[in-house]
Amino acid sequence: MALRFISDKKLWDARQPIDGVKHPANIEKLWSTEDLEAIGLELVPTPTPAPQPETSTDPADYPLTPVQFRAMVELLGKGPEIEAAISGIEDAAIRAVARAKYEYSTEFERSDDLFELLAPQIGMTDADIDAAWMTAKELK
Repeated sequence: MALRFISDKKLWDARQPIDGVKHPANIEKLWSTEDLEAIGLELVPTPTPAPQPETSTDPADYPLTPVQFRAMVELLGKGPEIEAAISGIEDAAIRAVARAKYEYSTEFERSDDLFELLAPQIGMTDADIDAAWMTAKELK
């Protein structure tokens, strides 16, 4: 239980004197409801903080901006390997789409097939990419 002032409904801080008198922090355990009311306090349920939304650990829930993605690539030192892997794609249409996605995307989705296609070529596992992705989402 918490204590608040009857007059303005603000919570009472035990360090705050009432009419110049400092009262013990556990006053609600020592005094009756009537005694508390006599000095202007009332018992109320302890406020509980609003529940925080759960933070997902799934990289698919965090699209990356081009800045975040490019920073991730640079931090990993994988830029040249990605370029070489894209150039090595035999199918011209798939290669063109992969290059366009890599160079011009305005958002990068972890679920994009491009990552599955290129990961083995650049020596990264899905777990490696997931870990890098979760770090990159925090870059601003």
